[in-house]
Amino acid sequence: IKFLQPLIVVVRKAIWFIIQPKRFGSHVVIVCKNDVLLVTTTYWPGYSVPAGGIKKGETPREAALREVQEEVGIHLETITPLNSFIIREDNVVDTVYGFYAHVDSKEFKLDQLEIGSAEWFPLNNPPPLNSGAAKVTELYKSR
Repeated sequence: IKFLQPLIVVVRKAIWFIIQPKRFGSHVVIVCKNDVLLVTTTYWPGYSVPAGGIKKGETPREAALREVQEEVGIHLETITPLNSFIIREDNVVDTVYGFYAHVDSKEFKLDQLEIGSAEWFPLNNPPPLNSGAAKVTELYKSR
């Protein structure tokens, strides 16, 4: 799938230009001590926090818990909401619900179909983040 990533991005952007979708998703800042867990996906470039779309009948909180479990294998009992925000990029309007969680262990297990890599980075010195991850991380730091 990785070799198809550039083609998938181009096709996705072309479709979005035509239909201009509205999406709803949850992003979760996971912190252990002073480090944040960041992921890369197999289908989109750049670093992000664990995140994903909200399924029909699912609350933003339920989506956040599910995405973290699916993407990095961490079972969170407690997450705390941050503010929601809107991102307008590539002819898409994303409503993003932010959350954060503190964990005691840096252990995780990747979903290798969706997640290309995951790594802990210093919260105050992460690599460049995609726009949603950057916004939710700033919300976390300013809470």
